[in-house]
Amino acid sequence: MGKNLVHCGGSFTGQIAKLCNNLAAAIQLTSIAEATNLGVALGIDPNVLAEVMNSSTSRCWSSTTNHPYPGIIPDIPASKGYEGGFAVQLMHKDLGLASSCAMSAEVSVPLTNSVLQLFNLMVNHGNGHKDFAYILPFLKGGKSGCR
Repeated sequence: MGKNLVHCGGSFTGQIAKLCNNLAAAIQLTSIAEATNLGVALGIDPNVLAEVMNSSTSRCWSSTTNHPYPGIIPDIPASKGYEGGFAVQLMHKDLGLASSCAMSAEVSVPLTNSVLQLFNLMVNHGNGHKDFAYILPFLKGGKSGCR
């Protein structure tokens, strides 16, 4: 769990903050995976692309700490067969809860719902136990190796 303690307000606000943080993390990681997948498919070395992205406007936790491309960062789930880390099925649950809360609050969350559909497919294809960075090989068509 996190190392910081933040008082969020009244009842359930901590849970709301967790859902909002996780939906942002899922969208963020999916965008890094999609951009990396495209860049590698178009011929750029993934390490070079990661360096460019990490020194530019797309720098974020997903690009610096939990990059979805194997080998960019050693000793993280993507570099260990997507084992360990935060499971797809847990992120799927949180995205579903966030989507339901948004519907109840009449708030539009199109990115959350799009990423939720991808995570739903990953769970349905038996990848719920993988780290949520597994979105990269899933976007590549479920291939275990990355180019």
